[in-house]
Amino acid sequence: HFRMASMEGQSVSRKVEDIAPPQCLSTVRLHEMLLDGTIGERGVLALESDRRLSGKYRGLRSCDEQFTALVNGDSASSQDGPKDTDAAPKPPQMLYGEYLNCTGTALCEEPILEWKACISSVLAGQKHIRDCAQTKRHLERCMRSKSEELLRASQPQVFRPKATP
Repeated sequence: HFRMASMEGQSVSRKVEDIAPPQCLSTVRLHEMLLDGTIGERGVLALESDRRLSGKYRGLRSCDEQFTALVNGDSASSQDGPKDTDAAPKPPQMLYGEYLNCTGTALCEEPILEWKACISSVLAGQKHIRDCAQTKRHLERCMRSKSEELLRASQPQVFRPKATP
């Protein structure tokens, strides 16, 4: 009986563990470049003045706090003011999830909503995690594409040299 019970526990925990979050490394890298100055003032100005992408840029920058928490392991958020010192730091997976939710909502609203709905169905036992693979890939492609669009818009002298004076 013990062996059977432990195997059942494994399948439940494995079901949750198998929910690997979508990867958004290109978004993390772009965000890092914006905050560390790699994309300088001219690049930021190009993004702010781009009628097509300025909203996406502002949306991404609204996630600066989540980015900082992710990179610093949540230690930066404790500097904002008094905090319950007994509160345990958030695990890295939670910090990543918060960052993904913020940036996904800013850059790829429809795909992030589809991904979250699919995961909710998995957790409710209505779907298998494999059923979310296409939704996950769609979100990853969208995040990569939007990050690339923002990078290109921030560097017109590199990507469209004839368009700049």
